[in-house]
Order: sequence, then structure tokens, then C-alpha cells
Amino acid sequence: MRYARAWNCLRPGGRLAFWSATHVFPEGGLLRRTQPIYEEIGEALPEDAVRPRPGELPDDREEIERSGLFGDVVVRHFDWELGYHAEAYIRLLDTFSGHIAMQRGNASGCTGRSDGDSRCDRADPAGTGARFCTSRVAAGGCPPDDGPAPGARDLRAR
Repeated sequence: MRYARAWNCLRPGGRLAFWSATHVFPEGGLLRRTQPIYEEIGEALPEDAVRPRPGELPDDREEIERSGLFGDVVVRHFDWELGYHAEAYIRLLDTFSGHIAMQRGNASGCTGRSDGDSRCDRADPAGTGARFCTSRVAAGGCPPDDGPAPGARDLRAR
């Protein structure tokens, strides 16, 4: 159970909070439009990859509640789009570890193609989605009987 470690580190009534961010794929947006380029250079998303639209990011609410360790779960979604021309987007991609690790000639998806490739020559929105989750330590919740995580301090006795 992946929330047991967090539960062991929190005092009664304490709160768990975490966030994550990922791409969202609005219709007609840059991320959807450039997928064929990524396919051409061998860097496509897997066929079964989830391509959520804005507002469709999965959340962990059910898993958190099912653990019995936390309650009052609140999940908020934040989605935004920024317009990018090819060169500006390439500069942005050069900051992402996955693109840095790609073979240099393929790193942008549009590198070497922005000079006439109609998929890369206009400002298009690139979508980002984030989710923020908070929950409170549930009264009476108990983690599995495997004890605290190795190296964890049990703060519940304080």
C-alpha cells in the first residue's frame, strides 16, 4: 500500500499533499499535431499511451480513500495552454530531460523541419495539466502490519 509510509510520518489530523504535472492534448493543439513527427523519428508515444484532454487527468482519489488511511480527499485540476512557434518550443524542449536524452537531431520533433514543414511553422497551443491533491489522516486508520518504512521516524506518538 503506497500511502502507508506517508501515514507513518504524519501526526493524527495531519495532511498529505502532492501534485503532478503532465502534457494534456487539446484538440488541434501542438502536441496532437506533432505526434506524426515523433513517429517519423522513432520517438512516438506508445499506442496505448493515455492522451488526456484538458480536465481529464486521472487522479488518485479512489486509491487514497480505499487505503482507509486518509479522508477528506480534495483533488483540483489546473490546465493551461501556451502558444509556441517552432523555434521557441524547441528551446523549451531542450530543458526537458526526455528530450535532452534523445539523439540530438531528433530532440525537438521539429528540429531541421521548421523551415517549411507546415506542422511546425505557426504558433500553436501546447497544453499542460496539473493536479493538486490534499487529504487528512483518517481517524482510526491503520497501515498494514508491516510496521514503519525502513528509516522512517514514527511521529504519531508525539
